[in-house]
Formats: sequence, structure tokens, C-alpha cells
Amino acid sequence: MRDAISSIERPGFAGPRSTTEHCGAPIELAALAFVTGGRQTHSPNQVDPVLAQGIQALAQAVQGMGQNLAQAKTDGSQQTMQMMQQMMQAKAGH
Repeated sequence: MRDAISSIERPGFAGPRSTTEHCGAPIELAALAFVTGGRQTHSPNQVDPVLAQGIQALAQAVQGMGQNLAQAKTDGSQQTMQMMQQMMQAKAGH
């Protein structure tokens, strides 16, 4: 019974490992030159100009947001200091 079950093909199950049964001819590297997906073993020779431009625009946007945030924090700190000075002056006046 066990042999009958093991002989049934099941999706996703490779079955017993046998390297000699299904051994095919090796694939030439030239035939794989244009295969997409899988692992990348070397970096591209040149970055796509559109991608480079997009990265540059993103970097500028992030830098601008950082500058705006820093300015907002500085403005907030100055306002807080002015309020504290006014409160201290008001206390000293009474």
C-alpha cells in the first residue's frame, strides 16, 4: 500500500531524491544570459537615467522637508522663549 501511495504524483512534492534518474544536459551560460528573475550575480553596467533622475528628485524632496522641519522647530523654540520672557516680565511687574 505504501508503494502505491508513494507512486502517486502530488503537486509540490518532488518525491524521492534521485540525481541520476532525471539528469539532463547542462545549460550553457550563453543560453541563460537573458533570463530574468532569480539571483543577480553582477550589478548592471549603467544605472537607468530615468531611475537616477527619480532618485535625485526624491533626495531633493527629503532634503527640503528636513530643512522645513528644522525651521519649524527653530520658530517654535523662539516663540516659546518669547512667551516665557513675557510671563517672567509680567510676574516681575506685579
